[in-house]
Order: sequence, then C-alpha cells, then structure tokens
Amino acid sequence: MFYDLSIPAEVKSAQSRLDFLVAKQKKISLVEKRRKRTYRQNRYLYLLLGFFSIETGYTLDESKQIYKKASPDIYFYTKNNRPFIRSSADLDTKEMTLSIERFRNYSSEKGGIYLPSPNETEFLENIENQLERYENKVYI
Repeated sequence: MFYDLSIPAEVKSAQSRLDFLVAKQKKISLVEKRRKRTYRQNRYLYLLLGFFSIETGYTLDESKQIYKKASPDIYFYTKNNRPFIRSSADLDTKEMTLSIERFRNYSSEKGGIYLPSPNETEFLENIENQLERYENKVYI
C-alpha cells in the first residue's frame, strides 16, 4: 500500500499500519515511491493519443504502439537476446517530454495530423470534449 505522507489522514493510516506490523513482529520493507512523470504529462499524452485515435481510426492501443515506435530508443530494448517494450509508466519526465515531442512530429509529418503543444489549452479542452462525446456515444 502507498501512503502520501503530505496528507495528515494518510500519515495516521500509515502509522496505524506500521504499529500493527510491529506488534505482529512482521518483516517489512519501506520504499520511497518516486513519481517519474507528472500527472499533467499523463493527461496531456492521453489527450494526444485519444485525438490521434479519433483522427486516424486506430484504436487507443494501436495509437499507443505508433506513439512508442516514434521513439524506439526510449521504448525498445533487448535483454538476454529478447526484445522488450518499456511501459510509459517507467519513463522520467525528460524521456516523456522527448517521446511526446517525437510523437507530435511523427503525427504531423507522417499522418498530416497536428497535435497541440501543452500550452494550447483551448485546443486541448476541445479534444477533451471530443473524447467525452466519443466515449459516451451510444451505439444502437
């Protein structure tokens, strides 16, 4: 379980859990959870991938694969002679920024689809509205 120790209620919960484990004489490991990328980056990437999917007709999973292929040096690696693909959750903020920029360039150059920069809030809000309409669409 993860606890955000900047929130008093979670500090209390964490302390209660620790007290319980101490009383039971359990073996535990405490690990600091570091956020590798920001919530804003996650949200931004989600909007870009969703918009790309709508514009191209690809599924969200297919769009994610295209996004990763735009940055092979970041996402693809070999271990014990086997190919693997990293999760975007493993990226730090710098890698995430670079991979998003490459995807934006790829989308524009290869697909003719302009993906907005993070400061184009009106465009991003429009995309968010489109995605909500698309997700709430009822098929009869």
